[in-house]
Amino acid sequence: MNNAFAQCPSITCIGNITTSNDPNTCGAVVNFVAPVGINPCGAQTFNYTGSMQNYTVPPAVTSLTITAKGGQGGNVGGLGAIMEGTVTVTPGDVLKILVGGQGTTNFTVCGTWFGAGGGGGSFVTTSTNTPLIVAGGGGGNICAPTIGMDAVTTNNGVDGYSPAYLTLYGVGGINGNGATNAPGGPPHAGNGGGFNTDGALGSCGGPGLAFLNGGAGGAPCTGGNGGYGGGGGGGNAGGGGGGGYGGGGGSYHFPGNGGGGGSFNSGTNQNNSVGNTGNGQVVISGGNATTTLIAGLPPGSTFPIGTTTETYQVDDGLGNYATCSFTVTVIDTSHPIVTCPADVYACTNIVNNIAPTVNNAACPVITYTLSGATTGNGVNDASGTYFNAGITTVKYKAVSSNGNADSSTFIVSVTYGSNPTIDITANPGETACTGLPVTFNSTITSGGPTPVYKWIKNNVVVGSNSSTYVDAGLNTGDVIYCVLTSNDPCVQVTVDTSNAITMTMVPPVTPTLMVVPDPDSNICAGSPVNFSAVATNTGPSPTYQWQKNYVDIVGADQSTYTALNLVAGDVIRCIMTSDAVCAIPSTLTSNTVTITTFAASPFLSGSIGNTITKNYSVTGYVKNVIRDANCDLMVTIEPQWQNPVYGSTDVKVTIDPDIQVYNGQPYLQRHFDIEPSNNASTGTGFVTLYAYQSEFDAYNAVADTMGLPLMPIDFIHTGNIRVTQFHGTGTQPGNYSAGTYTIINPAVSWDTAHHWWQLVFPVTGFSGFYIHTGNFPLNLKQVQPDDFSVVAYPNPVQDKVTVQVFGPRGNNSKISITDITGRTIVTVSMTNDKAIADISSLAKGFYLVKYSDDNRSETLKITKQ
Repeated sequence: MNNAFAQCPSITCIGNITTSNDPNTCGAVVNFVAPVGINPCGAQTFNYTGSMQNYTVPPAVTSLTITAKGGQGGNVGGLGAIMEGTVTVTPGDVLKILVGGQGTTNFTVCGTWFGAGGGGGSFVTTSTNTPLIVAGGGGGNICAPTIGMDAVTTNNGVDGYSPAYLTLYGVGGINGNGATNAPGGPPHAGNGGGFNTDGALGSCGGPGLAFLNGGAGGAPCTGGNGGYGGGGGGGNAGGGGGGGYGGGGGSYHFPGNGGGGGSFNSGTNQNNSVGNTGNGQVVISGGNATTTLIAGLPPGSTFPIGTTTETYQVDDGLGNYATCSFTVTVIDTSHPIVTCPADVYACTNIVNNIAPTVNNAACPVITYTLSGATTGNGVNDASGTYFNAGITTVKYKAVSSNGNADSSTFIVSVTYGSNPTIDITANPGETACTGLPVTFNSTITSGGPTPVYKWIKNNVVVGSNSSTYVDAGLNTGDVIYCVLTSNDPCVQVTVDTSNAITMTMVPPVTPTLMVVPDPDSNICAGSPVNFSAVATNTGPSPTYQWQKNYVDIVGADQSTYTALNLVAGDVIRCIMTSDAVCAIPSTLTSNTVTITTFAASPFLSGSIGNTITKNYSVTGYVKNVIRDANCDLMVTIEPQWQNPVYGSTDVKVTIDPDIQVYNGQPYLQRHFDIEPSNNASTGTGFVTLYAYQSEFDAYNAVADTMGLPLMPIDFIHTGNIRVTQFHGTGTQPGNYSAGTYTIINPAVSWDTAHHWWQLVFPVTGFSGFYIHTGNFPLNLKQVQPDDFSVVAYPNPVQDKVTVQVFGPRGNNSKISITDITGRTIVTVSMTNDKAIADISSLAKGFYLVKYSDDNRSETLKITKQ
């Protein structure tokens, strides 16, 4: 039959591909399976009709895929063959198609007079009867012996089989012919027909006809037609042979079966098997499916960095086509590594062979820059560049397509042949310590890349090929020098001899270090201690570092150190580094001084006829309670106001053998000298002096005979006590250097806890202080007119505080008492040099007493108990 063939080729591409570039390339080799198009729409199916059918090859079609299936033998006989292949055809040719039928049967139970026909073969030929594909039919089956009854995929038919009559059977046809009878006699059933000839006549059943003879199945004698397509007929309990390219032989009697028919396949891409049931079938898939790459690169190619579009097209040869596309993306993941050549030392200006090596880069852009003696830039390779004399730094840079970069540098040194030179020096010097190593260092010019050094000691070669030489066995008078051999290719003279060094060796000295505390390591708690580092062989500029409890003390870097506020268990030591020539060791750690303390004594400092001196470092706006080496109380100094006293201060307490009289005025045996190192005449603060009642009693015994006011008696303050401050330095009234004085009216109170008197007063300037009663000053000189002071007493106070002014008062003078927040609590106007304020209702704590007039103001601090 003619076929109106519908073409619809199709093709399916693989998914997009993404990969990284291959090392050191601008792309990547990418392998994949190329898509192959198909033409599924050209298939034509031919089923069993009992007659010949036709297929016209479409225009431009030169190949067809044909699947042929042979008919099955009767009574569940042998399976038909399934033959598939791609055959070559001529456009417009009319193919002949004969589809085999299944053999028939007329029984369901085995019997003597029944039979089963063989299945017919299915044939496809050209219009000129050239076979393209033939699928053999299966043999008919009687009572299921099943020996050789399935069709075969080879050309020749299979013999029939009857187990009771082994010599009576049909012989399978060969070379395209029908089955023939065995020499022992024919089978009852008919033999199957082949392609060229009919099957032989059986004793009962009719033979199948050849394809060339129309392919009719054999007729039975009692039952079981052979299938159309050359199947032999059954009869008298025989199985007919299957038709095919070679007919199958029939069987003689039951049980038995006809042999399967042979098959034929002229095509390529064959797929042959046995397994068809029922009637046969032919399927023809028409048209070409030619697949072509029309854009991009074939598999296995090197794809460039970036995205390449791959497009494939399938064409059916009839003008119908389909395409599909996918992408191959190559990503540059490289990180270039640039390796420069070794440093180049040249005698000529044109330098070659200095290209870099670039690895792990994709399509890198290579540039170079020149700096130093030669400047400039370029691309790829600096070889052949004219280099100026001197040292030029060449920097290569490689940038991959993804922007990753690397760089490297080397130098090109162009010299014009300066002769080599060498100079040597000794470290630590030409004068060194006996037994210690001395390092000789060389400085060279024009040595080349690998100069050779030969060190000479007293004309004997020593050391190694090195730019330095170390010797620990030198003696005075040893002579060291070095000979340099240059391998600089540009020099004419290759050898130079250095200067000679004549050594002077000095025997080592051993520094010593000892720390000495003053006054002692056993001190009154809170007393300062002066430590001195006593050292030998220190050199001209030693360094010191003091430590407290093995930790460096910031700023303590002198040979002496004064420690404040030490507590029991503190450890003081010093580390000294000597810069003496040949000091071994140069750094020493001193002995340790461990501090022990004893408690403050309940006594005042001093002894009759003696002066007790204490150096004390005054600090802060706090009360500095100063005690002597025995922890006996001397004085208290509290820095205050705009110019507070501070720093190193000598405090002296003197107790005369008896009451002394100066210019008719007696003064207490106990008197004081306070001499700060800083601002002695201008430093400001409070001073507290101390005295025993017994010392007041001794004073009173003399003052009473002179008709003078007396000191307090029986611990009751009489208000008569005055202090004369002699300015400057001295040892007794009349010899103080400034020649001036100040009369002070102190705040006086009895310390019931310690059983001594304490006198508190402010001062500007520090010097000698003498206690007496208030009839006239100890010095006959007049008080300076601008002397002014304010005192408040008693302090601490319980209920009423007295404020007394010394010196000229201005108009509108008053006192104000405020708390520490500045809030005014009490204000009292002054009509004379004293004012009394009642503060008994105030809470305990600190308060400020401010004196003010039209000319000045002064502020004092008091403690409310």
